[in-house]
Amino acid sequence: MPLIAQMPELPRGCEVTSLAMLLNYAGAAVDKMRLAEKIKKSHVPYYKIKGKTHFGDPNGGFVGSMTGFQDPGLGVYHRPIAELARHYLGERVVDLTGQTFTVIEESICSGRPVWVINNEWFKRLPSKYFRTWITENGPLDITYKEHTRSC
Repeated sequence: MPLIAQMPELPRGCEVTSLAMLLNYAGAAVDKMRLAEKIKKSHVPYYKIKGKTHFGDPNGGFVGSMTGFQDPGLGVYHRPIAELARHYLGERVVDLTGQTFTVIEESICSGRPVWVINNEWFKRLPSKYFRTWITENGPLDITYKEHTRSC
């Protein structure tokens, strides 16, 4: 799989950078900046009311700024990424969300790369690393320790 540097252009763009690597491996000639333009975005603004953070839902689109840390942001979860991947690869994209780790290993061992979103420690995080946001779809526990990789 080709290696594509996330930095310096996309400090919060690990999701689209990893997707660019996977898509290039699969024969789709697209770069991370084009994917950053095309990924669904949340348009819910960041604000606080009585100490509670109100912000977008990463299940629906990229939340906040992807290009810098001067503005609030987080990232995007698997559904919008899978949707964007299908734009390039059609039904070749298989969403393994909720499957066992064995299924993911089998995919990799069969020569089919995977795109994963996980926390940077690769193990269950203590609750102190989570925050509850009020999103357009209700409360959501998020962590800033998330990261995405293609392998």
